Amino acid sequence: MKTTNKLLLSASAMLVLSAGAMVTGTVAWFTATRQIDVNFSNVKVMTTQADLAVELVGTAYTATPSQGVLDISGVDSTATDISGDGVNFYKPVWDVDEGVTALAIDDVTDLSTYEGYYVEFQLKISRLNPTPENGFMVYLGENTAIEPMTTGDADVAAADSARVAILNSAKTTRKIVWTPDTDDSTYQYLDSVVSEEAYGVDDFDLVSYPAESTTVDDFLVGDFVKHDTIVSTTGHSGGNSPVIADLSNPTNFEIITVRIWIEGTDEDTEENTAKEGQFTITLDLYSMGFSI
Repeated sequence: MKTTNKLLLSASAMLVLSAGAMVTGTVAWFTATRQIDVNFSNVKVMTTQADLAVELVGTAYTATPSQGVLDISGVDSTATDISGDGVNFYKPVWDVDEGVTALAIDDVTDLSTYEGYYVEFQLKISRLNPTPENGFMVYLGENTAIEPMTTGDADVAAADSARVAILNSAKTTRKIVWTPDTDDSTYQYLDSVVSEEAYGVDDFDLVSYPAESTTVDDFLVGDFVKHDTIVSTTGHSGGNSPVIADLSNPTNFEIITVRIWIEGTDEDTEENTAKEGQFTITLDLYSMGFSI
């Protein structure tokens, strides 16, 4: 049964996801029989003030608010390594006799067909402050993190191979794709490219993300830096985070899509490094406005 609950959030709201990964293999990609388990069972949204309201929508998970904390829970799901840009995802069907040669490459973006291949949920972000303001933007803040549960190799590798993307409600436009691992600033992902070849399959290629962004962009590695300056009624500066919601009109709300996956091309999935790894994800939301 789907449950929708609301919780008032401050300009620095936090969302935490606990997940686990079980990885085997000798190459960056797992073979057809290898999987990871993602345990989506502990999401918390915490608040101290009441500038924003955040509501869990469009998922099979449930949300229970109590004493300033929104606990989101749901059934455990099993996922396998995939590759993509946050909007589209692909998964090779490996020829186990050939190692890194694929028999085909499946488009695994549709979770109704490939259930559990990645974690996805949507959040409705609404504005509660009635004061007329322009440029009331919501960003990811400096407490945003993917962190290993321990300093062990498995946990570190699992965290370093994870990716987070924020998309629009239609899941067609990416606001940001992010990894905390600075070694992944130029990592490659699998994409559909006509007249190219990847893993022996035509019309696919490994596409490189641009170099690490040091300003606002839709791809970022490492830590987020909070904006500290309002430069206009629609913009802010001083930080490196893109806008994930625009609530400039007091009556506005925006639904964002959060996607979390294990990137199959990441070197941290090699060998058995990430086997049984555990990690947490924190999304720190904050807002800035311009009074008129």
